[in-house]
Amino acid sequence: MADTRPVFAGNFAGGRRAVQPQLADRKSVTAIAWAVIAIAGAVALRRAGADLLTVGLMATALLLINHPSPTGTLGMRALLGAAFLWDRRRNKIGAGTAATTRPAAHP
Repeated sequence: MADTRPVFAGNFAGGRRAVQPQLADRKSVTAIAWAVIAIAGAVALRRAGADLLTVGLMATALLLINHPSPTGTLGMRALLGAAFLWDRRRNKIGAGTAATTRPAAHP
């Protein structure tokens, strides 16, 4: 009789791993995609005039965010810190956000 149980990454079907290689490939692709996005974000922030602390926090997020706890948590906090510093700087120079700006009055 054939084994009809669902096959997950931890299950062994017939003494071999059935799904593990595909999951490993997906993790690699997402890690590379995250690295590209984080580097592009850090470069864009620097070109837009962000200070080195903001860019450094973004780089820290790049290094730590794909790891499990506790370093993953530190990476998410670094990303939050970079976003906070950038938003605070934007509000200081008067750029504002869509929620804080008033629409033009219509006659």
